[in-house]
Amino acid sequence: MKSARREIFQTCRKSKGTQSKVASDLNISTVYVRKIENGLCTPGRDLMFKFSTYFNKPIEDLFPDYFDNVRVL
Repeated sequence: MKSARREIFQTCRKSKGTQSKVASDLNISTVYVRKIENGLCTPGRDLMFKFSTYFNKPIEDLFPDYFDNVRVL
């Protein structure tokens, strides 16, 4: 399955600075930020909310690929 680059996430990240700066601000690794941005990893719920607060964007905007795949029961 091909990963989907998260364009809004990337735009928000660039507005804050480098992947390294964002990683440092959120106390995670730069590699993890890069994998999330490139759609190779999806963070857990708590980290999704941290990103949402940090970027001041809804999690659905930051991770549309994740929410497109979630079914409502």
